[in-house]
Amino acid sequence: MLNNLSEKPWRFSWILAVLFSMFTLYPTLENNWVNWDDEGYVLQNTLVTSLNSEGIQAIFSEPNIVGNYHPFTVMSLAVDYAIDGFNPTVYHTHNLLLHLCNVLLVFLLIYKLWRNYRMAFLVAILFGIHPLHVESLAWISARKDVLYCFYLLTGLLLYLRFINSKVQRKRFLYYGLCILFLIFSLLSKSMAIVFPVYLLLIDYLKNRAFTKKLVFEKLPFLLLSFLFVCITFYTQNLEGSLVQDSYLSIFQRITIASTSALLYAVRSFVPTSLSPFHPYPFQTTENFPSLYFLSLLAFPLLLVLLKYAKNRIWLFGTLFFLVSLLPVLQLIPIGRAMMAERYTYLAYIGLFILFAFGVELIVKQISLSTTKILGIGIALFLLLLASIAKRQSAVWKNGNTLWTAVIQQYPDNYFGYYSRADYFVKSGNSTAALKDINQSIQLYPHYSESLNLRGKLLLKQGQTKAAIADFKKAIETEPSFKTPYLNISQALGKENRYSEALAFLNQAIEQFPDYSSAYLNRGVILEKLSQAQQALESYSTAIELEPNNGTYYRYRGVYYLVHQQTEFAISDLSQAIKILQNDGLSYFLRAKAYEQKGRYAKALNDALKAKQLNYQVEDVFIEEMKSKRT
Repeated sequence: MLNNLSEKPWRFSWILAVLFSMFTLYPTLENNWVNWDDEGYVLQNTLVTSLNSEGIQAIFSEPNIVGNYHPFTVMSLAVDYAIDGFNPTVYHTHNLLLHLCNVLLVFLLIYKLWRNYRMAFLVAILFGIHPLHVESLAWISARKDVLYCFYLLTGLLLYLRFINSKVQRKRFLYYGLCILFLIFSLLSKSMAIVFPVYLLLIDYLKNRAFTKKLVFEKLPFLLLSFLFVCITFYTQNLEGSLVQDSYLSIFQRITIASTSALLYAVRSFVPTSLSPFHPYPFQTTENFPSLYFLSLLAFPLLLVLLKYAKNRIWLFGTLFFLVSLLPVLQLIPIGRAMMAERYTYLAYIGLFILFAFGVELIVKQISLSTTKILGIGIALFLLLLASIAKRQSAVWKNGNTLWTAVIQQYPDNYFGYYSRADYFVKSGNSTAALKDINQSIQLYPHYSESLNLRGKLLLKQGQTKAAIADFKKAIETEPSFKTPYLNISQALGKENRYSEALAFLNQAIEQFPDYSSAYLNRGVILEKLSQAQQALESYSTAIELEPNNGTYYRYRGVYYLVHQQTEFAISDLSQAIKILQNDGLSYFLRAKAYEQKGRYAKALNDALKAKQLNYQVEDVFIEEMKSKRT
């Protein structure tokens, strides 16, 4: 225990930490969705639209949601959907509430470790308002950060109860609950794999003897972490996020890791150069920054300082910071970003502990008047952090503000321009999109997604030949990128070059045998080539591969309708309606199938329903069904 000035006035300071954090970050509630993972995680994720037993089973059995296995996170998003569909305010509110709970948990954890309310307050409020933590709650797709930390911090508090309890029955209870909350945390985000190391750090801090019993005590935690390490590699590999052939040597990756760790440390108290995306500042080893090698000198210096540190807190805080970052320092290359601000969410607790402890040591050595000056300085620093955090919240308002911020920070990086172009495409601003995508390709001509996006824009503008050229180049640049195969087949189809379109679709299916969309598109092309039976087989294969896709049933339903196989058409279109529910086109097509079958009353009902769903149904058809139903 740190014996300082009276602590009673600080006992309820957690309220101030929570309220100040809420006041700083409430603007995030006004933000919308962004075009960065929000579609894959939520908007196009059918798993979030059902919370029944089948839906929950599907959530736990799906290994890959944008490269992650996190069923608890998906369930939390499904709860938001159950409340008010895709209203972003609900999701942002949930994120903010979880963050405020974490502020309280941080306060409790620090107090339980050192029985010092001032330290607990300072660490909690820094955690609550830090600008680099904004990303974890302002970005809906970062739900996994605030959720896994909620369970992890609770687990650490339970572990403290376990080691402090003298009653065997209670120790067993707290130990079991600690394991349970680790499982909850791992099911929210795999970053919780470092949990056993936190337990060892607490053992070190509490001076627990390193015995066989203590090692055995950690075995369940270690086994769970190892299991989720394996799951993480599997899911990242499924998504293609693991860089299989990195052009960087092991030594260069270590250098990048040390540079990133230093930058994270500096920005904990000097939060500059903030950006939602931090790309590598080089493309090849030839322009690898030699300055990065200097970062390696920091570690011998750090070891010397820690060796002569008299209090265990210094080592505890430093290792808490480094261990938290270890899985994301790009020692194993994942993705295209060198750093990410959300990775500091838990890690900064370690540095904030060092800061708070340093303040406590200074307060012991100075007079009361100087202490007041120090307090004013810290208050001004907190206000500065809060103002930066508030400004950073606005960056996540929508895709335009998000990627504009990235471009302002990294004007020579192609990815920001590509992503803002993608936002403009979805917003219907083709002119701005084409300008940005051209800039992206100029900066980096070998990014297949930029070429594919420009091809789609050109195709929409009627420049079919130029679009086909971009799609071909995208395929040549990255043959493992699926989408251009579909796009080029559609472009060739517009020019009635069906045989060429079929060749690209066959190539896609050969390379990606589970690519259901390729089978669907091949069915369309085969019908154009009057190969009806092969078309039906392609439609059926698409449905087998993705049985919950209502659009696929609708396409096959149209096939059956055209070929006078009415009962099959009604069956498929009914399945499409069951899945899509509010799809007016499916209702209208089933109305045509019922008409074909002579069931005019049902045809009338479906036609009226289609019209109710804003599908344009001619009044002549409705009147005809009314006259025939009797």
